[in-house]
Amino acid sequence: AIDGCCLTVVETSGERIFFELSRETLERTIAGDYAEGTTVNMERSLSLSDRLGGHFVTGHIDGVGRVEAISKEGEFCEMDFRVDLVSPGLVAEKGSVAVNGVSLTVARWNRIGSGGVFRVALIPETLDRTNLGTAPVGTRVNIEYDLIARYVVEALTARSEEERGQ
Repeated sequence: AIDGCCLTVVETSGERIFFELSRETLERTIAGDYAEGTTVNMERSLSLSDRLGGHFVTGHIDGVGRVEAISKEGEFCEMDFRVDLVSPGLVAEKGSVAVNGVSLTVARWNRIGSGGVFRVALIPETLDRTNLGTAPVGTRVNIEYDLIARYVVEALTARSEEERGQ
């Protein structure tokens, strides 16, 4: 996964890794923003026999958000992210969200129109080991909402439509 986006390696050459990106990937992620020297989060896929230590992060990016605000307190940091389109129920305080592939807990959620702003608290380890520690305000980031929340929202939407006879 590159910044949380599940990609397949199609070629390697020395320290370079090559991927083929579909139109869907380019439209839904920040992959089109990359230039040589861009720092990315890179992580291998989880094996089914591995121990789970967080929420399910699939690498299936829902869309792009932006760093809205950064508040540093000593070695710790709180970051706010603006997202434009969010189905109700996909973001919840104390729920999970992945930003650039980093599994995080939503500390605060403020719905604004069809989107909103959520806040996460970052520990020094996360700031040191991911590109979130160097991301300035305005940086575009990949957002993946919690997998279980996605299915719950879809099931409730389908049930509601069924009850309305659609």
